Amino acid sequence: MFADLILEIEKNIQHASKSADTVSERGVDWHLHHTIKVLVSICIALKESKNKSYRPRFSWVKSFILVTGYIPRGRGKSPKAFNTCEKVSEEDLREMLEEAKYQLKSIEDLPSDRFFRHPYFGDFNLKQARKFIKIHSWHHLKIVRDIVRE
Repeated sequence: MFADLILEIEKNIQHASKSADTVSERGVDWHLHHTIKVLVSICIALKESKNKSYRPRFSWVKSFILVTGYIPRGRGKSPKAFNTCEKVSEEDLREMLEEAKYQLKSIEDLPSDRFFRHPYFGDFNLKQARKFIKIHSWHHLKIVRDIVRE
């Protein structure tokens, strides 16, 4: 389900030191680090979720993202925990990617009542969460591709 995503992240680790201010304030290392960190955090939240805590609420932005599969560039702001400014080495990214692979595998057979709570969009059920992982990751990987092309 996520094999193509993992391959794309892996392929771009070699470009971790690249940046292009015309594309993004952040370099490839940040986008890959952020993508992997969010992915892992969502997987952990899904596994730890308790159905009693699920509180769905409507959000136009969440609905737009899930329906279109598109996150507009430069609109969102990462929560502090996912917005580190340090440089990240290729080795660290590779280690993080191994953790991401493990975490993605661990959510394959979760019961459908699992969810994760997004700080801005509210609760995502399991199906929505899997879709959001892909959308969010591809959003950052498109930026990475544009940085690499610069």
